[in-house]
Amino acid sequence: MAVLSDVIFLTAFVFLNMMIGAILEVMSEEQNAQEAQKAHAERDEIVKQLHNVQHKLDELTAKLER
Repeated sequence: MAVLSDVIFLTAFVFLNMMIGAILEVMSEEQNAQEAQKAHAERDEIVKQLHNVQHKLDELTAKLER
């Protein structure tokens, strides 16, 4: 009888560890996706600012050439 309860306990322990591992994996993937999305948005903002700076530089260059 003790062996059966040990097997049940071990099986429950392994199952719970697998469930916790799966949950942690999903949480990690979600966090990575959010970080990637934030990095993408920041990159887009930097590109936009760079285009604005280039446009202003082109305007100043045109004024100097007149």
